[in-house]
Amino acid sequence: MFIHLGAEPDVLVDRLAGLDELLDPYAFERFASSGPWGAYAWQANWKLAFENALDWYHLFRAHPTTLEPIAPTRDAFLIEGSPHWSVTASRLARRVPERSDDPPGVGDFEREHYLVISIPPNLVVYATAESWSWLHVIPREPEQCLVGGGGASTHHQGGLIDDEMASLAAIMQEDKALCERAQRGMRSRRGKAGALVELDRPISDFHHYLGWKLFGHALAPAWHAEDDARPSVAVAGSRLASGG
Repeated sequence: MFIHLGAEPDVLVDRLAGLDELLDPYAFERFASSGPWGAYAWQANWKLAFENALDWYHLFRAHPTTLEPIAPTRDAFLIEGSPHWSVTASRLARRVPERSDDPPGVGDFEREHYLVISIPPNLVVYATAESWSWLHVIPREPEQCLVGGGGASTHHQGGLIDDEMASLAAIMQEDKALCERAQRGMRSRRGKAGALVELDRPISDFHHYLGWKLFGHALAPAWHAEDDARPSVAVAGSRLASGG
């Protein structure tokens, strides 16, 4: 359920135009809910928590034994996006096995990759051929937010989603500590923001979204990764030309 609190409502189907083409092969309607994860109070601004959920570049450092072994940073790449939504992915360390009831759209790409779908301002979806999970961030105070989510899968036991759920508490604690430390750093009078790399494009998209909603800035154009660049993160060392 999506709720719009503004005076002039956005049309959701317009906001998410194009996203269905990328997600239709997964046939999410076949997944059964595995229940909510609950909600965790973080002493950090909600924007820090949302950015953290999009950032591939921190997995190898912040989640070396929890999330990095499932979807390695080195195999992450861009797919498509805009300030309205973005999709990135990483190659799974373990291929999702074929099932007799897989829909026709589920092929090698869906079985071998882990998708991250960002829908600003506060929803991130993680998808594979056999499971999907979501994370939402709710502001409470300038330096406090609630981070919650849930999951669904094609089965009740076994598979990637159970690997995620088993390590969820550890992952959330790792991210909580990271974001709370970043929040303390934002109080510094001497601190300076670092440059984003190309793999951080969804974070730049989020900044453009905030500029649009808060200050009426023009939206940055949509982007699409070149097909021959999708399996590589060679561009990750360059600075993001659009800033943000």
